[in-house]
Amino acid sequence: MKKIVHLSHNDLDGYGAQLVAKKTGRVVAQYNTNYGAEILEKVEIAIAAMNGAYVNHMLLITDVNLTLEIADAIDAKQKEFGFELLLLDHHITGKDVAIKYDWYNLDASKCATRIAYEYFQNEITDENIDMFSQIVNAYDLWQENHELFHKGKLLNEQVFEGYKFPKEVHSLKVDYVLHMLEKVNEQLKNYSVAQTEDCLNKFKRMFLSNR
Repeated sequence: MKKIVHLSHNDLDGYGAQLVAKKTGRVVAQYNTNYGAEILEKVEIAIAAMNGAYVNHMLLITDVNLTLEIADAIDAKQKEFGFELLLLDHHITGKDVAIKYDWYNLDASKCATRIAYEYFQNEITDENIDMFSQIVNAYDLWQENHELFHKGKLLNEQVFEGYKFPKEVHSLKVDYVLHMLEKVNEQLKNYSVAQTEDCLNKFKRMFLSNR
């Protein structure tokens, strides 16, 4: 199976989709992007990470809504280099692009993390990831009355209010966020949000002790 280079949005749903894809065991590089011109800049970096073995790789893009202009540019890159291209997203504003390109998979009924789980679930053995994707879905779709919503709020805090890496070690940010999301999710399986909050510093120390 092809190795995956993954580009995703830089919010909870974006990182959530990265945790899901990582569980396939095929991800070799992960990058995050905001919208606009940064997308193509990060696509260039992602393609470079394939180290010339383009046909052996998939460029996976999740939770990123592409304009037609950006989609055309990425499609041209795919045709030039020959890597597999797959986009999983839920923003309805990408409808026209999804109609034009078969690699653009759009499902507005669920978040990108959930879409990614359903796409890759046959490759994932971690039974915690199904619930994780449901938690992120409840939060990202802002289902405030859903029983999982407050768990999603705690996961979201790990993305935006977690440990602040200095610029010198910013490359560790993705690994750190995914570590925290996974540990918090595991804890939430058996404990309340309040009990899990008490463990956040322990989870941070676990990550830093291995660096």
